[in-house]
Amino acid sequence: MLRAFYHSHTFKMGVCCPESFDKGRTRYLTNTDNLMMVVFDFQDGPMDKPDPPHSHHHEQISYVAGGKVNYFLDGKSTLLEAGDMMTIPSKW
Repeated sequence: MLRAFYHSHTFKMGVCCPESFDKGRTRYLTNTDNLMMVVFDFQDGPMDKPDPPHSHHHEQISYVAGGKVNYFLDGKSTLLEAGDMMTIPSKW
């Protein structure tokens, strides 16, 4: 689990191992008490339907480094492409 970097101000991709959370999906995760940064690697998208809704106590920020991803919130889909970012409030 990548929690070894909890409260760290740096995150070295080459030092930690990716976490596979579904077929064709890998993530790197770091967080503080209030903010979570997630690096996803999707090999199966963009998807037409959302994953099941979830929430967490962290705010989240993600950046699309390459490719495309459909971001779903409140039943609305937004296509994000390389260079786009998204923020997710806590307990949305």
